[in-house]
Amino acid sequence: MDEAAETTEQIHGQRESSPHYHVIENAVGNPHGYRDDLFRSRRRAVEAARTRAHWLAAVAGCRVETLLGPVGRYLVTTGRSHDAGRMIAVEDCDDPACLEVSYNSMLDF
Repeated sequence: MDEAAETTEQIHGQRESSPHYHVIENAVGNPHGYRDDLFRSRRRAVEAARTRAHWLAAVAGCRVETLLGPVGRYLVTTGRSHDAGRMIAVEDCDDPACLEVSYNSMLDF
């Protein structure tokens, strides 16, 4: 087996067996304002979610509310009653299909 095939096989095996984390960002009440990024480690996913929430709040002149529940859930809002805001949350996942889609989309570049 050549080196490239061996590396591909190792990566494929890791994708099938490893849990991963989605950082999901969406505008509350707006299905078109949606973003989903994948991370291999929970620590990096939580860090990315926190950074994104604070960056978005700074740019938009909003504030960040840390939500109850698992670590990594934020609401970016102006605080006004008519503003539903944006949710940014870290979700655990163990579906290998997510990684397959992500990996294949990277190969297209």
